[in-house]
Amino acid sequence: MADNAGNARRIAALAIVLGVLAGCAVSERSETVFMQQNRTATALAEIIMEAEAKSSHRVDRLYQVENSLIEACAPLNRAAGRKMIGKPVQLDVQLAVAGSLDRCEAEAARVERLVRRLSPDLARLYIDQHKNPMNGVELVR
Repeated sequence: MADNAGNARRIAALAIVLGVLAGCAVSERSETVFMQQNRTATALAEIIMEAEAKSSHRVDRLYQVENSLIEACAPLNRAAGRKMIGKPVQLDVQLAVAGSLDRCEAEAARVERLVRRLSPDLARLYIDQHKNPMNGVELVR
């Protein structure tokens, strides 16, 4: 019985350590993916508003695309929301982010391609400009 309790404690400790390591490794990448999906979602929202103003037949399909992006990036957005209001991001949320990051990134890239095709101007405004906000200005030499 004591061996089982000891093993359970070791497994729990290992899970915590792995979670912390996963959180650290994912943190930088998750910030990059968050910014990418956020810029892309903003550009898509503009396209949807324009389509609605024109009573475009594309509106329903655009909302489906938006919902796919929201769903794919839900764990990341949940974690970002907690972080933005100063609340800790629990281990289970960190693990959910780590498990969904590839899907979120792929969906954001798919939506970005759609934005570029539908509105190159919005892509330049929301996506390209923010990828390199300084446009070649060197801050440190």
